[in-house]
Amino acid sequence: MKKMKKLNLLAAAVSMALAGGAGAAQIDFGGYTGAIKIKYANRDIGRLYPVGTFSSEGALNDVTPNQGGGTVGGPDVLVTGSSDSTEDFWGLARVDQITSDDDSIILYSRSATPGTLQLTAIFWGGHDISAVVSSTGTQDTYSNNVKLAIYGSPLGDGTDLNLATAMASGRTDVGGLPTYTGITDGELLFTFAGVAGQFPDNMAAEFQSHITPTTGGFNGEGNLYLDKTSIAGLGEGAQNSQIADDYLGLGYDAQVHFTVRPAPVGSDWTTRSDDPLSTSVVPTPSAAAMGLAGLVSILAGRSRRRK
Repeated sequence: MKKMKKLNLLAAAVSMALAGGAGAAQIDFGGYTGAIKIKYANRDIGRLYPVGTFSSEGALNDVTPNQGGGTVGGPDVLVTGSSDSTEDFWGLARVDQITSDDDSIILYSRSATPGTLQLTAIFWGGHDISAVVSSTGTQDTYSNNVKLAIYGSPLGDGTDLNLATAMASGRTDVGGLPTYTGITDGELLFTFAGVAGQFPDNMAAEFQSHITPTTGGFNGEGNLYLDKTSIAGLGEGAQNSQIADDYLGLGYDAQVHFTVRPAPVGSDWTTRSDDPLSTSVVPTPSAAAMGLAGLVSILAGRSRRRK
């Protein structure tokens, strides 16, 4: 009988070791360790301001922003949802590829084939804490309260995400959190929040942008610094543990340096960009490895008890 129990215990442990695995909507990094680039295409709705300098909460809330086309005085795009009830920018990003930092290894590539993993990032809550607009319309902005989440879901019918359509269909805020049908009902993989202290001119800022009006929209660039974290009301991404702490020893876990491309006149967004999010990953033990480790622990314990 004791021998039978031992065999059953062994069979159960091996079964547990082999039955696990990453969720169907998770990214398989294999054994890769090191810096990665999450390459995306995004659409960004943001506030634009009239000529002048704004650096107080009241001043920022009193001006009228606009969306799309680069014409000051357009429709207000202010919505509620962030911690101070003011949200100045938000948007969507379709993740097209994840590669090693030198592009030599492709870890994920988007496909329109039904059943393949589709990754989409959402960002929200960005609050402008200072803005300077020149007489030519160039706008320099510092912001904080930025949140970013990446979702994964298997593509069902082969109709890949169209960012313009998703933006036009709008978002619904539930409990202060943005939701998009077909995106946020997928598996939550990563959650990040902006981290301050990287801009000498404004140590409270997490995000900095410089945009200049051009034909049909804006050109420009900016930087956003992020740490992996749990987000209130949302929780923590299932694969957050695979994001390495302190990217390159620079004091944050991820960085986005972006260059802005013009949005078409009359579009449902202000700017667009396609620069990668840079971070680094570490392997997470697979369910099989954890199961086998558990088996070793069980057998070792039984051996010690026999002694």
